[in-house]
Amino acid sequence: IVFPLQVMINDRAYLEGVTLDQPYFLSQLKNPEAHLGSSQANSQDMRAALERALRTSPRVLAILLSSGVSG
Repeated sequence: IVFPLQVMINDRAYLEGVTLDQPYFLSQLKNPEAHLGSSQANSQDMRAALERALRTSPRVLAILLSSGVSG
């Protein structure tokens, strides 16, 4: 399971590759008026996805990074 990056553009949340396409992202990246940022994955979405995975597999390995080691 790969969780999409949550990207904030002008206080609106998008999911990379799900609700945010590359042309729009690049246009906003070039826009000096746009306010861009990123956010961690929603913990409820992560839990639901991991629970679904556990129903189909006896083992699930999760590798999670904290802000202290991401960069």
